[in-house]
Amino acid sequence: MGIKEHLVQNGFLWGPEHNPYPVSGFMTYPPNGASVKRAIESGYYQVFHSEGFEEISTPVLFPEKAWQASGHLERFGNEMLHTQTSEGQPLIGRPEMATTIYPMFKKLLEFYRGHLPFKVFQSGISLPNDIQTEWQTRTRQYTAHEGHIFMESPAPGEQTVSYLESLSYLLMNAAGITRDHLLFKEKSPKDKPFYAKKAYGLYGKDEHNDLLEILGIQYRASYDFEKHSQMTGTQLQVNGKFPEVFEISFSTERPFLLALTYALKQIDGRMVLSLPEHLAPYPGLIFPVRHNAEQIAFGTNLQASLKALGIQLPFIPHGDIGSCYKYADAIGVPYALTIDNQTITDDSFTMRERDTKQQVRISLADIGHIREHVPYTASVGSILSTAYEYGKNK
Repeated sequence: MGIKEHLVQNGFLWGPEHNPYPVSGFMTYPPNGASVKRAIESGYYQVFHSEGFEEISTPVLFPEKAWQASGHLERFGNEMLHTQTSEGQPLIGRPEMATTIYPMFKKLLEFYRGHLPFKVFQSGISLPNDIQTEWQTRTRQYTAHEGHIFMESPAPGEQTVSYLESLSYLLMNAAGITRDHLLFKEKSPKDKPFYAKKAYGLYGKDEHNDLLEILGIQYRASYDFEKHSQMTGTQLQVNGKFPEVFEISFSTERPFLLALTYALKQIDGRMVLSLPEHLAPYPGLIFPVRHNAEQIAFGTNLQASLKALGIQLPFIPHGDIGSCYKYADAIGVPYALTIDNQTITDDSFTMRERDTKQQVRISLADIGHIREHVPYTASVGSILSTAYEYGKNK
C-alpha cells in the first residue's frame, strides 16, 4: 500500500475525489490528519517564537493594485483567485503572504519604535489558483508560514542565509523530518522567484525518490519596498534608504506528506506509522480484549479515571483485539491500553508499545502515582512514556 492509499484509508487525508462536490486542488483533513496538522503547526509556532519572531496576521484578500505593484499580477494573473467587494473594488486571494505584509512596513516600524532589525512571522491560508494541481503537493489552498527579517540596507548576506538554513532544520524537525532526509541548496537564476536577488531551497524525497521542495529562503532585498512606494506614494525608507528583507517560506502540506511518508514502515509484516509522539493523533487508545458488558463498563470507567488525572484517551469498545492493534499501529498511536480479565479483579491493564509490540502491566494506581510526580504541564504522551518505562523496570 502506497502512502496515498494509507492516508486515505486511515483518516489522514482525503482528496477532492472523495467529495461529492469535487474541485481539484482542495484537500480535506479528517480527524487523524487534522490532529497531525495541528501538532505540526504548533511546532512551527514554538520555533518562531523561540527565535524572536513576533506574529502578525494580515487579510487573505488584498487589493488588486498591491499585486500589480508586486509584479504578481503581470506574471501570474491567470493563476490568482480574483473577486471583488460589494462596492466593486477588485481583490485577489493571496497566493503568498509577503505582499500583504510589506505595504504595512511603516506601521511595523512605528511598532518597533523606529529600530531595525526586527523579525515577524505569519501563518495562514494562501490561495494560489494553479492551473496544474497535484493532490497534496500542488493545491489551490494551503496553510502557509512565512518569517521575515527586516534589516538596514545593505543587509548582511551569507550570515543571514546560514542562520535561516539552521532555522529551516529546526522547523522541519518540529514537523517530524530529520536533517538526514533533507537537502539544502542555492537555486539557479532561472529557478529563483522574480522578486529575489538570491534564493535557496530545502528539499526532501517523496515516495518515488523524487526531490520535492518543502521550504524556500529568499533574499528579496528592497524590491518590494521600492515597488509599493512607487505605487502608493507611501514613504517606506529608513534614514534615506529602503530596508532589505530576508524571507523564509513554507507550508504545512508538503512537510505533512513527507513526514508521514518517512514514518510509514513495514515491521514484522504489519504497516506501522512510526510518528514521533508529539505528532501522533492520540498518545494512546483503550481497547477491551473481549466485548462483554463487564469489560466495556470497566473501559468506560478507566477512561473517566484517566481523564480525572489529566490523561484523555479514546476508548474503542468494538472490533477484535487484533484489528484494534492493527489500527493503532496504522495511525501511529504510541501506546495501546488493553483491558482483560485480570483488569476486572485488580484494576490493572497492559500497555503495548507501538514499534516493539512489547507489553507491560500497569495498574491505575501506578498511573496516579506517576502523575503526582510529573508537572501538570507534561503532555499525555510523556506521562504514558513514563508509565511504560516504569512497567518495564518494575
